[in-house]
Amino acid sequence: MISGILFSCTKEKIDANQSQALQSTTSAKVTNENSVYINTLLIGLVGRFEFNGNLKEQYGKLADGSATARGGAAYTTDRNGNPASALFLNGYYGINLSNVPQQTNGSLTVWAKSLTSQYHYIVAPDLFGAGNALKQSTDTYLGGELIPSFGGMVTSMGLGSANNQWHHLAITYDGTNIYVYTDGVLKATTAFAGSFAQYLAKYHIGFSANESGYWYGCLDDLRFYTRALSPTEVQNLASL
Repeated sequence: MISGILFSCTKEKIDANQSQALQSTTSAKVTNENSVYINTLLIGLVGRFEFNGNLKEQYGKLADGSATARGGAAYTTDRNGNPASALFLNGYYGINLSNVPQQTNGSLTVWAKSLTSQYHYIVAPDLFGAGNALKQSTDTYLGGELIPSFGGMVTSMGLGSANNQWHHLAITYDGTNIYVYTDGVLKATTAFAGSFAQYLAKYHIGFSANESGYWYGCLDDLRFYTRALSPTEVQNLASL
């Protein structure tokens, strides 16, 4: 496995105490006899990949990711300066994820840093699959929903510039509207009524099965939810 390729891909990390606290899909802590803290960011969270030197899903809910490159995945410095703590995609390989639960209501969030102008999918379901998707078009991030019955991706514009900096990107869908956020700020809302049955999806990171080439950049803290996150929850994720 290649590791320690240093780019300026840095981000904040949740401290060890927080990580230990996030070991179940729901989390509650009694702070006094009259108050209970519930971490809503764990509700409906069906997969989280931190890419801390490996392709493991943090809670053991999903199988490890697999790299398309013979030498395995490469890692780089995250946005907080931690070495080998973010995924580095060099434009020549991608990652496959299997059995990711998907349904009409869902969210996809990730920290991303593009390293060049390009046109590639960053995270997307397999060919003919349905679910949230993220791609880059020249110097702009695009988020949307892949729905086979529609015949492709319903794109909600406005995710913002892919400007060689870390950005938190989020796509949520509630069956009526697609919402896209950059760094916790709602950038666009696209009305689209659609639905698809619950299923286990194969996802690609850094490429799409129906397009050639691979994305070039850094990714971290990829999350899949089987519900539409609220604006406040997206803001909270972007502040981690």
